[in-house]
Amino acid sequence: MSRSYNIVRPRFWAWAKEKELSAGARELALYCLTSPHTNGIGCFRLPIAYIAEDLGTVSATVRKTVSELSKIGFLHHDDSTGWVFIPGFLDHNPIANLNVGKSLMSFVEAVPRKAPFYKAFLLVIERTAERFPDGFVDRMRNGIGNGSPNGMPTHEHDHEHDHEHDHEHDHEHDAGAAEAAGEADLTDPVAEAFTLYREAAKRHSWSIPRKLDADRSKALSGILKEWGGLDGWREALGKAEASGFLTGKTPRDEAHKDWRCNLDFLTMPKKFRRLMEGGYGGDMPPPGSAPARGSWAAGQP
Repeated sequence: MSRSYNIVRPRFWAWAKEKELSAGARELALYCLTSPHTNGIGCFRLPIAYIAEDLGTVSATVRKTVSELSKIGFLHHDDSTGWVFIPGFLDHNPIANLNVGKSLMSFVEAVPRKAPFYKAFLLVIERTAERFPDGFVDRMRNGIGNGSPNGMPTHEHDHEHDHEHDHEHDHEHDAGAAEAAGEADLTDPVAEAFTLYREAAKRHSWSIPRKLDADRSKALSGILKEWGGLDGWREALGKAEASGFLTGKTPRDEAHKDWRCNLDFLTMPKKFRRLMEGGYGGDMPPPGSAPARGSWAAGQP
């Protein structure tokens, strides 16, 4: 089932210019968002040969543009299965309701669990669990789906091609794919929020977390869900960076003189609410600074 329409915001062009994308990468990004292969979850089977045929080019050129888009976190492509994952797809094309979620269950189940981006994909699905029937996401998390036991497609691809697979893998591409796979979990909104905090922490000598563990991932996910996603998180960081108390610019009492702001503090629900409501000051961004910009999925394109 292909999509009848997808949302591509006018900001896409400014984003592409900002990222200094080549003409081929711009075309491929739009193709991935609007092609007949695209589905409602942003993760679908799209072998290199399919792309090459549809865009009238050769596999070597496709591999180069796929690598370009992978490096900026727009997509991840697994050459061994031919599947592609667009981390920010559901931010622009959210699942409207439970009925739509039910219709998308087979697509979620079809994503191959051996794909290197599967863990990051599942994190995205978990953040929209309320749009699926009760227990569905838990079953997926535990490796139990309603469809194929191997997590592979149970339906035929609806777009015919003369050349099904391109089995030629050069070593250079394999190395690039492995590198992208290792960074797959850094392209979803939770991981991007983590990165934005680390960048702010470096600017203000805040405590810098070493890793995004399960507890922090859960806390950040809750904040993003309740406070407007990455836009809300950027707003909060802007307030924190403008806060004299949180940045240490305002004199502190003896009990707090050595205290530094940290991620665990900011993601405590009561502390975060206080920050957003002006409890720590910082309603205006600090002079000469601007909220860090994120991926195309953060409301930019």
